[in-house]
Amino acid sequence: SFACQSSEVLEQAESKADLIGGTVAGLLSLVGVVADPLRSPEHIVLSQILEKAWSEGEDLSLETLISRLVDPPFKKVGVFPLDTFYPSDKRMELAMRLNSVLASSSFALWAQGEPISPADLCTPKDGTVPVSIFYLAHLSDQERMFFVALLLEKLLAYTRTLSGTTALRSLLYFDEVAGYIPPTA
Repeated sequence: SFACQSSEVLEQAESKADLIGGTVAGLLSLVGVVADPLRSPEHIVLSQILEKAWSEGEDLSLETLISRLVDPPFKKVGVFPLDTFYPSDKRMELAMRLNSVLASSSFALWAQGEPISPADLCTPKDGTVPVSIFYLAHLSDQERMFFVALLLEKLLAYTRTLSGTTALRSLLYFDEVAGYIPPTA
């Protein structure tokens, strides 16, 4: 789900840009596209699709996102016409790659379960501290990167909506971080 984020997140330009950028980078990595957020037409057009939907309070699914990639809800990117900036045949090529993921039987499980909600993950229930464990060993490298990018971007956006405190609210522990963050020693 690419559900519309809370107004607190969307009102903060940096939080919104980070969340959209991280979400799009994760999605593109899922289909093997390495994209520069400032130069890549794939990244820029997908980012504009998410930004437009969220600014209108609209939730998107992967299916809707693919449809909007084929026929975006805007005609210009910057000063150039959409088809000059990112031609329709190139958009269709990316849409087909994303559709292959959506149609894959191994990806069908991604559509099940609870949506990622940082507030639900971090809020004590019945006086108990919640513990959430995400086991990713069964996923491919691209799927792991996609999930981790989405999770961390949503957690960061959520923390930016909270007021300051002197008490610990939650703790994120990332085991076996090699492959995500370069080792320092």
